[in-house]
Amino acid sequence: SNKVRIDLSAPAITPSSVAISTDNELGGIDPVDPQKYLAKVGNTITVDFTTDEDLSSAEVVINGETVIASGSGTSWSATTRDALTEDVEEVSFQIAKYVDLAGNPSSEDARTGDDNSNKIRIDLSKPAITPSSVAISTDNELGGTDPGDEHMYLAKDGDAITLKFSTSEPLSSAKVEINGEPIPASKQSGDMDGTQWEAVTQTPFSSDADEVSFQIAEYVDLAGNSSSEIPTTSDGNSNKIRIDTTAPSVTEATIVSNNADTGYGKHDDTLTLTFTTSEPVRDVADLEIEGLANLSVRSLNDEKTQWEATGVVEKDLVEASQSGGGGGGSTAAFSITVLDNAGNRGSPKTTTTDQTSVTLDTTAPTLSSVTLASSNAATNRAKSGDSLTLVFSSSEPIPVLTATLAGTSVTAT
Repeated sequence: SNKVRIDLSAPAITPSSVAISTDNELGGIDPVDPQKYLAKVGNTITVDFTTDEDLSSAEVVINGETVIASGSGTSWSATTRDALTEDVEEVSFQIAKYVDLAGNPSSEDARTGDDNSNKIRIDLSKPAITPSSVAISTDNELGGTDPGDEHMYLAKDGDAITLKFSTSEPLSSAKVEINGEPIPASKQSGDMDGTQWEAVTQTPFSSDADEVSFQIAEYVDLAGNSSSEIPTTSDGNSNKIRIDTTAPSVTEATIVSNNADTGYGKHDDTLTLTFTTSEPVRDVADLEIEGLANLSVRSLNDEKTQWEATGVVEKDLVEASQSGGGGGGSTAAFSITVLDNAGNRGSPKTTTTDQTSVTLDTTAPTLSSVTLASSNAATNRAKSGDSLTLVFSSSEPIPVLTATLAGTSVTAT
């Protein structure tokens, strides 16, 4: 019952059956051509196809590598085994020979696109950071810089630090470490092609840092090639960040009056409060001195660690605060709060460090129970050699009083 069939026809590829693909784990696509898939070192490239009749064998050339196809019947596949060694913009492939069961061979021309116009680009190059694109900054509301370094920006607890950078090619992902905090980077809002990235700290700052260290720890292109940068403390413009979480304090304070007795202040006297801070401060955030008008404050040195505040004793203000009324006196109360360059606010300072104080007294003393008597038997008369005595009471203590009796100046006791 054996028979013979004469087959002189060469086999043919089934229309629309040829497909090229890669096992790249990211499934990366060229940003310029959405039908161009990416392959990197370690990936393989596969060509699949079907034929109009069963084959006995097939050979495929992919990127210059001859691959014996595997399969059976009409479905066949060829996958590269050699390592990819160089970039290729468009991988060429060819179904170089396929033989039917009768031994009729056929072949196809070399090409770069499959029946769906898909292509493969081999990308072995690692991405790189664009020169001078790395920029570190902080959202500190004062935008303060270190007094000793104009490129050193300040951050306090509650602020965030942002690192921005650009790359030589689009990325699939990036990871950054700032001040020891690992952060997944994200595309910048204005990014159009996946080359502009940023990372922002999320963790509160718990301690000071003289120079914040940062690192673009890993950045991966669309094919999966990864790069990293070494840790550093300065960006492409030499800018740095210093974390300052320590509040400033007033370490020394003294208050005096320009009165002959520097511990007292009467109406129109000038009081001077001098103080020293633990670090350079940007400003005196709050200053109050009871009973004074025309308050002013100025720094006494370039470092802004020595300060002076002055004001004039105003009777109405003193009486309004119930100080000095009735000829009495009270200490000129004060409060100083300073703000450092990072924006840390110190605690109010309300006492001097050298025990100085100024008593405000804006009420003139009054005399009462005034009597004048002579040593004469008739106390309301005096002759030569008699003594005159003036007795009186004052509304408040008087340190020194001079009286004139019968044209003679005498010191009262």
